[in-house]
Amino acid sequence: MPEIEKEKKYEIINTDWIELIDTEHRKHILRRIRAVKDFDDVKIGDYGGYIESENNLNQYDNSWIYSDAVRIDKNARAWGQSRVYGNAKLYNSAEVCDYAIACDHVKIYDNSKVHGRSKIYGNCYIHGISNIGGRANIFGDNLVHITGGAKISDNVKIKGTVTIKGNVFLYGNTTVIGNDITIDGDILIREATNIRDEAHILSNADFSSVTNLGVTHDVVTSYLTKDLVIMVNLGEFTGTYDKFMSMIKESYNEDDPFGIEILHFMNAMKERFVQNRGGNNNE
Repeated sequence: MPEIEKEKKYEIINTDWIELIDTEHRKHILRRIRAVKDFDDVKIGDYGGYIESENNLNQYDNSWIYSDAVRIDKNARAWGQSRVYGNAKLYNSAEVCDYAIACDHVKIYDNSKVHGRSKIYGNCYIHGISNIGGRANIFGDNLVHITGGAKISDNVKIKGTVTIKGNVFLYGNTTVIGNDITIDGDILIREATNIRDEAHILSNADFSSVTNLGVTHDVVTSYLTKDLVIMVNLGEFTGTYDKFMSMIKESYNEDDPFGIEILHFMNAMKERFVQNRGGNNNE
């Protein structure tokens, strides 16, 4: 019995094209797509973005690139249930798949992959064989720049002005939120670590996080800034080591078990920072 030919979901409009220059200064001609059947939330006749060939967008699943601003070049691919829209651009063998979403002014290139149920939006550059998966949520409200083979997964949240590069692994419920944050090197950040404004992490010795402190199971994260100032995050509080210690001493009696536990941790953390990079607690 002859094999039934699958029905394609879109056509390429040869008369509607644009020219794209990639990061290696190569010229690409991209053409707009138009749906030729209803699927998922796409209706027959809907226009999509611009692609270089059918290799960029699977013809037989529910993936789609939305709006006339989207660009996907020769070796990039979108497939599965993925969504690409806004001013997003994929090129140089980038891949968006599964249920991932890439939108707004996102640029994904140089063999980087966005997959799982991750969402990348805002102003983000993802390149250098970086890998974003799980339910990671990355929002560049200023600019998030991820490169150098970084791997981000699980429920990680990144927002603000952040640079992540090198052999960095972020996973668990880690949050990286704020301005002027740099994470660069062979670094593993996991569990519920909370990195905030002005963090300058160049090794695993530049931050510390402890979970399940006290009866409320709090998470305390401390890290160094570029000027080697020790910063501390606990819930809504983010401030210097001195301010944090003053807050704890004012909030708990000397014999309070939680107060004693957290003071012991903070003293040990400070000693570690001083020994490794000369961290200080100055304002």
